[in-house]
Amino acid sequence: MAVEGARVHTVITDAKGKKVAENTSDVRTGSDHASINFAVKSPELWTAETPAMYQATFTLLDKAGKTLHVENQKFGFRTIETRESDGLYINGRRVMIKGVNRHSFRPESGRTLSKAKNIEDVLLIKSMNMNAVRLSHYPADPEFFEACDSLGLYVMDELSGWHGKHETINGQKLVKEMITRDVNHPCIIWWSNGNEKGWNTELDGEFHKYDPQKRPVLHPQGNFSGYETMHYRSYGESQNYMPEIFMPTEFLHGLYDGGHGAGLYDYWEMMRKHPRCAGGFLWVLADEGVKRVDMNGFIDNCGNYGADGIVGPHHEKEGSYFTIKQVWCPIQIMTDSLDSQFDGKLKIENRYDFLNANTCRFTYKYVQLPSVTDKGE
Repeated sequence: MAVEGARVHTVITDAKGKKVAENTSDVRTGSDHASINFAVKSPELWTAETPAMYQATFTLLDKAGKTLHVENQKFGFRTIETRESDGLYINGRRVMIKGVNRHSFRPESGRTLSKAKNIEDVLLIKSMNMNAVRLSHYPADPEFFEACDSLGLYVMDELSGWHGKHETINGQKLVKEMITRDVNHPCIIWWSNGNEKGWNTELDGEFHKYDPQKRPVLHPQGNFSGYETMHYRSYGESQNYMPEIFMPTEFLHGLYDGGHGAGLYDYWEMMRKHPRCAGGFLWVLADEGVKRVDMNGFIDNCGNYGADGIVGPHHEKEGSYFTIKQVWCPIQIMTDSLDSQFDGKLKIENRYDFLNANTCRFTYKYVQLPSVTDKGE
């Protein structure tokens, strides 16, 4: 019910609580909506490397100035641009996606996760020097998005499903609910209209009805919105097939491709050097295994079907974890070898999209390897 003469008082504060903007707007007569406009001078921009967050505090006032209701919303300032046959640009700078697919899952609780477990997943992804995550194949808990906002990850928010598409009348409701809930998160860069031909093309036009930012809408495993996202192309096929922006929403399947770490270096060297490649998303973050209380706590991966993760079901770190962390390290040491003339200087390459190498701190140790003291046959 509309309140006659109501106004909305808005205050924008930065991460330190400093007020950077403020205004008061009238609620339209006979309506329950208000349009709020403000300007922030030289805001800190949000990226996965520099996740600067702000807070908007909205206070609904009656005609006499009495507070009726208060809402707080965190957000960030950033732009998204898809340049045809070129790449993805965040805040005007081209970025390379080093991403992974993620299921919300734990052996003891299935798809029900606590806030702490959601944060744990984001920290794990970040620890491998990744900058993006695809939510396969459903939207995540709000706490996961909040962690991606504050810690810094680019997110693909996906309409629920696997290979079957929603009927239009149901899909319209699900798209609306997903976007109206998640729209203000700066971490969300793309919307996904379902997985692997499970998209309903009649829903493509629904996403921008509720998203003022008009984020790209993708068809994972398809070609849409300027992104060629085909899954599991071979190395040679990937090398020869990049007519548009190539960003596979799944590549190097952890089960069928012999582990992520085994082939990532060759793939990544080819991908990062190609002018039309925007990176991609590995499949998948963790093994999905269920704790069987009827089998003395045995972790059941349905044979080897669910054992396709970079890490184990309890996030045990395996060989691929450390390989990915090294291959996607944003600071690469390019000195191939050291000899007796080594002067302590190493050649490095900065592969951050935004940060300068002077923001990094390096530690080192001199070690002397033991010599052979015995040998036999």
